[in-house]
Amino acid sequence: MKYSLNVVLHFFLSPQVVLPIEASLSPHDPLAKWVDHEACWKMQYRGSLGETLLHVLIICDTKVHTRLARTLLKCFPKQAVDVVEGEEYLGASALHLAIAYANNELVQDLVEAGANVSQRAIGVYISMHAETVTYKFLSNV
Repeated sequence: MKYSLNVVLHFFLSPQVVLPIEASLSPHDPLAKWVDHEACWKMQYRGSLGETLLHVLIICDTKVHTRLARTLLKCFPKQAVDVVEGEEYLGASALHLAIAYANNELVQDLVEAGANVSQRAIGVYISMHAETVTYKFLSNV
């Protein structure tokens, strides 16, 4: 395939526009809200929603799973800083989940392990159900 010299020169001499990734994201895209943060688990070892093993154990909400979660946390306390990275639950930490499931033992362990008590969950599901979740927590008090 031959190109004329004019076509080649036009391609190389025309200014190319390069947009930063932030300019191409919608305001609802989780990457638009991305902030670098400390994490223990790499993304390739997380679940499809960006959750870690500790998150899954808390969500299972049985005595056996709680015991496994506490043991895992004692062996690897750095996991207390991990948050869910998926769009629906972006920013939800193990502390959020332990509070949601009223697991007071695990809440105490997470705080002692260094969980961020001011971490905000900004995922789509969390944002849509914030009032319901708040009401649910208040009704249990």
